Amino acid sequence: MARLHGALGRTLQPRLAPRPRVSERWAGGGGARAHRFAVPAVAALLAAGLWAAEARATDPAKVDWSGDWPKVRLWEVGAAGALTIGDTLFESYVPLPSRPAWRGGILFDNWARQTFRGHTAELQSTASTLSDFFYKAGAFVPFLMDDYFGAMGLHENAGVGLQLMVID
Repeated sequence: MARLHGALGRTLQPRLAPRPRVSERWAGGGGARAHRFAVPAVAALLAAGLWAAEARATDPAKVDWSGDWPKVRLWEVGAAGALTIGDTLFESYVPLPSRPAWRGGILFDNWARQTFRGHTAELQSTASTLSDFFYKAGAFVPFLMDDYFGAMGLHENAGVGLQLMVID
């Protein structure tokens, strides 16, 4: 933007015309009428694009383990059990560090912590308890949904359910 110097040495900025409001921009050439129909037209296009088409695939009557995939071997069962036990022991017996190794947030972390932090000890304790519950439940849900309800409950196939349990 060009700057002008006045007699007293002050920098003068040229005044720009104010930007017209949206309604004034649409007013010329029948734009108001077009704007009135643009929002419903866009909404109709979005609705048509998001409309669920009829599913072409059908749910099979019986679910079996595919021969293309090898079944879980005994050593994999042992490794999964050892890793699960090791993780549980690590969580239970390895002490947490006394001081954090990282200070400060990344991006908008500090803002989010300040905004959503419970400002009383009771709120912070409740948040900690809920966080621990959701952490542990998040590890349990795949077993419950995939293995029990999916394979064993809906499809009544314990073999597929056991394969999925070891994989999960």
